[in-house]
Amino acid sequence: MKIGKILGLTVLATLGLLVGGGQTTEASVYTFSVVPELPENQLAKKAGYFDLMVNPGATQDLKLKYTNNTDHAVTVNADVTTATTNGGGEVDYEGDQKKLDPTLTAKTQDMITVPQDVTLAARETKEVTAHVTVPQAGLMGISSGAFTFRDKDSQQHAQAASAGMAVKNVYAFQIAVLMRQQKDTPFTFNQIQRSGLQLHTVAAGQVNARNVIKANLQNPLAKYINDFTTVAIIKKADSDKTVLSQTNTDQQMAPNSNFDLAIAYANGAAMKPGKYVLDLTAYGQKDDQGGYQFTDAAKTTKFAHRWHFEKTFTITGSEATQYNKADFTVTKDAFNWWSLLAVLLAVLITVFWFILWKRRRDDEEESEQN
Repeated sequence: MKIGKILGLTVLATLGLLVGGGQTTEASVYTFSVVPELPENQLAKKAGYFDLMVNPGATQDLKLKYTNNTDHAVTVNADVTTATTNGGGEVDYEGDQKKLDPTLTAKTQDMITVPQDVTLAARETKEVTAHVTVPQAGLMGISSGAFTFRDKDSQQHAQAASAGMAVKNVYAFQIAVLMRQQKDTPFTFNQIQRSGLQLHTVAAGQVNARNVIKANLQNPLAKYINDFTTVAIIKKADSDKTVLSQTNTDQQMAPNSNFDLAIAYANGAAMKPGKYVLDLTAYGQKDDQGGYQFTDAAKTTKFAHRWHFEKTFTITGSEATQYNKADFTVTKDAFNWWSLLAVLLAVLITVFWFILWKRRRDDEEESEQN
């Protein structure tokens, strides 16, 4: 079964910034490494991550080999998280764990425990044990999460950066953990077509101080949506004229997750109030024998699945004003002197006409009296 862009062993290195006059210290090597020892129930035998075939209620120990690559003691901090999908349409193993999708029935952090802090002496290698407990109810489809390992000392340096201290590089290792009860997906083609992707709210918003329309997409099934492509078209509700359009390719959604697809306005384009319609077509799982075709830049790709949605939404006047003010690319209206002059001219003409009318009326009344 194709899993897609599974994270094996990823190193996230954040270069510490100099704050307040000290000197930045850089490490020439990663301070530590972590290698998974793959067990017998591992499906992907040569992978750099755990891909486990499990049974309901089963317990299991996972072995991790920690190595200190330095000549001083290092404390490795570890935690476990459930995979989410971030705003860029990517599987994220460090996403907000307080906002997990409501369709998720088994969180990875509830099934796996690992020692939070392990201290390694200089050049020491140590075997560390994580413990897995599968729910008695079992797993439907794939459970996806990851271990994240950080150098605790570099974390503390990073936290002290605001106080003007020199900051070392911050390294984080992530090792994915997949668990399932059967090799192939338990979901039928019709199930995936009918409910494999859902469109929920559509609303105006911002990302990084830029105006966007956010369309919340949900993968309610315990399976990855690989090769995820979206084609979004937004029109005024009473017009066929396209207001916004955007195509996103090579995305991926984690099992039982949701994210806000951000459909961006062009630089300088202002958001306008009104009623709109989002027309969204999505494709998943590239397949040479697939029944759905998508053509982009003269290239045609076949997919196994396609979903289509239409949803009406409204941008209020207050929303448009609020977001346009906050979007630094939107040209702010300068004071329109020509409009003021036009208004003043209209007032002068009205006053002049009134004076002429009153004078004529007075003359007529005077003539009648004579």
